[in-house]
Amino acid sequence: MPPIRLRRIQLQVSKAAKFWPAICLIGPRQVGKSTLLRSLKDFEYVTLDKIEAVELANKNPNAVLSPPCIIDEAQKAPPIFDAIKVDIDQNRRPGKYILTGSVRFSKRTLIRESLTGRAKTVTMFPLTCAETLEIVGLQSPWEKAFDKPRVERKEFLRYLKNGGMPGTFAVRKESEMASYWNAMIESYVFRDLLIAVSKNPRPQLALGILNAIAEILAMGELPTFSRILKKTGGTRSVFEKHLIGLEDLMIIHRISNRYGTAALDIFLPFDSAFFLSLLKVSNPLHDVAIHLACIYITLVNEALADASFCDRSEKLEYAESPKGELVHLITQTGNRPPVFRKISEEPVPHDYHLRFLSALATRENGNAICLTSCEKGFQEGAIRVMPWECVL
Repeated sequence: MPPIRLRRIQLQVSKAAKFWPAICLIGPRQVGKSTLLRSLKDFEYVTLDKIEAVELANKNPNAVLSPPCIIDEAQKAPPIFDAIKVDIDQNRRPGKYILTGSVRFSKRTLIRESLTGRAKTVTMFPLTCAETLEIVGLQSPWEKAFDKPRVERKEFLRYLKNGGMPGTFAVRKESEMASYWNAMIESYVFRDLLIAVSKNPRPQLALGILNAIAEILAMGELPTFSRILKKTGGTRSVFEKHLIGLEDLMIIHRISNRYGTAALDIFLPFDSAFFLSLLKVSNPLHDVAIHLACIYITLVNEALADASFCDRSEKLEYAESPKGELVHLITQTGNRPPVFRKISEEPVPHDYHLRFLSALATRENGNAICLTSCEKGFQEGAIRVMPWECVL
């Protein structure tokens, strides 16, 4: 049995239950939603993973509603949402329902209309590196990077290899890791995709998209919409429908180009071990491009997990110069100055590679951070050069 870790997001769920009649806890399959909710007291637990329960919920949704209750995998029985809407409108009080799902409820029109004004959505991401090590504090390392990392380099490198899924972060055998991800990928594209793409789903196309993203990253390039489409082939409309479907399953994350069109949006796997499994690679240290891609994926997960815990909207962006220089992650909270982050393999990046980062931060009056393999942070002009682990 995988080891259980305390999740920061549990505090957000408990807070929401004191104000909202319904809470929607969404996240990728096997990310730990059910484990977290089973620890909550005073809630009856109902799962729709069983065919009999799904049939009953579709025919007579009120038969499975007994507030306060948790409905696991609620998207499998859409009539439940209308029944919950009626019940909340008749007797509105906090903490009546907690609904979980492995697909974004907000993307399904009928469900969205039923929940509007009645439910708070909380998104759960894979375990952060600190959570796997049972370092669970309320301070946010993402908004203000720690001068002294909480996580050691060896632990960070282990995390890049194992990822943050509860079923893999502590796995030692490569065969177990491969078996786990083979089963998960099959579930994503041959089972869950049928919910995310309801009309004419094509699992092989979805699998092709995932493989194309991984292969482009392994070549040291960015998996933009245009590059993935070119590598995958097929018509644009069908391709886009399946790409969005994978987004709705929350197994890829979209990062917008701050200064470009949607064709330049990039898509990253949600977990570093998932990315490695698509490549059938066990150790990211053997290839620089794969290693940097794992760091990129990990930092995106850390940013999104922290934003979810802090209950703030976080739009992730990137920028690329005409000469191919990258600023990997740009975030901005409210009216605060934007933060520009570059990832580098070199402990002390050459001035040439920092010019674009410095120029953008200066132009937008933002903060510039370069995350590198250095052991101790230092100031390079207007840029803070810091170890990768400072934002974990």
